[in-house]
Amino acid sequence: VVELFPVRVRATGVSVAYNIGIGIFGGLGPLISDAGNKVISPKCAVSAPAAFTLLAGLISLAAIASSHVLARRGVLRLTHIRASPY
Repeated sequence: VVELFPVRVRATGVSVAYNIGIGIFGGLGPLISDAGNKVISPKCAVSAPAAFTLLAGLISLAAIASSHVLARRGVLRLTHIRASPY
């Protein structure tokens, strides 16, 4: 993520991207888990907070897998993989 931003705004860009992600998943996590507790019984094998965590992990895994597939097809260039070192 760091290499996506120009050097002069790199710290700001990374911090904004990080805080938006934390705000969405960390801020909405309790609300989604509480709403999920009304749908999924807390006595089930998987509780609503665990399901939310699993769903977020699966979304992350899907994003990583799709980025590698798109990189192999030449559609996406992963910035952390360089042809030559700095």
